[in-house]
Amino acid sequence: ACGGGMRAVEIANVAFGTRGARAFANTLKRETSTITSFTLSSCNIGPLGVAAIGESLASNVSLKELFLDCVMGYDYNNDHNDNDDDYERRNSQMDDSDDEHDDNDDESNDHDVGIIALSKGLQSNQNSLLCDLKLHKIHIGDRGAMALSEALRSKNCSLERLELRENNLGCRIGIKHICSAVATGRLVGLELRSNELTGARCVAEMLKTCLLQELILMDNGLNNLDTKRIVEGLLLGAAKLRLLDLSYNKIGNIGAVALGRVLKSRIGLKLKLYDNRVKSVGIERIDHGMRFGRSWYIGVDEDD
Repeated sequence: ACGGGMRAVEIANVAFGTRGARAFANTLKRETSTITSFTLSSCNIGPLGVAAIGESLASNVSLKELFLDCVMGYDYNNDHNDNDDDYERRNSQMDDSDDEHDDNDDESNDHDVGIIALSKGLQSNQNSLLCDLKLHKIHIGDRGAMALSEALRSKNCSLERLELRENNLGCRIGIKHICSAVATGRLVGLELRSNELTGARCVAEMLKTCLLQELILMDNGLNNLDTKRIVEGLLLGAAKLRLLDLSYNKIGNIGAVALGRVLKSRIGLKLKLYDNRVKSVGIERIDHGMRFGRSWYIGVDEDD
């Protein structure tokens, strides 16, 4: 679904604010829109700008790739008007009595306004072609993550790949909802790079039932125990991973021994372990699994 010709729009380092985002959103809403790839990077459109882009997804039938990177800077152009209050009222309705909500997540509430609107857009369009969504450095809070998980469960959601890089998801309830949705959804690619996921058991649980082919868990502080849980999920699960990237974590020899078991049973699995704490003993176990299962790995630190 993501193949075919692309008409790309890519804008970076232009602080055009909420008003500029709404102008682009209006373009995406048009039936005549032929834009298939849309990227905004460091454009300071703010939560309400993200909300505008999100609302356009409800009617767009051309977009296949959407990439929003570091766009949550405040809009200093004083673009606020009466419509801003409408956005907040429409997109911030959540159940305050939800006992799963993290009370310390208040600082991300404004950011979640945009993510909630985007999630609603993903659920509203049964003719959507959007299959690749990248949300980097958006500061997704628990409410935004929960809304995004609802979108992933929607029959109208056409996403195949999702990137949530550097969003400080941590081990709160939001990442649990996302993993739960992926576990029963149609995603084949998921990137959770740099989200401080140490101790996040939900990732391992997700692997028991999901359909993922690529999983990127770089730079999450994952240790040996986290690795053993991930291995257990892989060995018990249905995921047909072709790529597992665990680079820039804290995985040592114990984790490497566990990964060797996966390599024995997964033909053609590419395992990346750049900049971890694996030494010679762990390398031997990985190498044995690689030869046994015809899998392969890249980038393991050698002993000094």
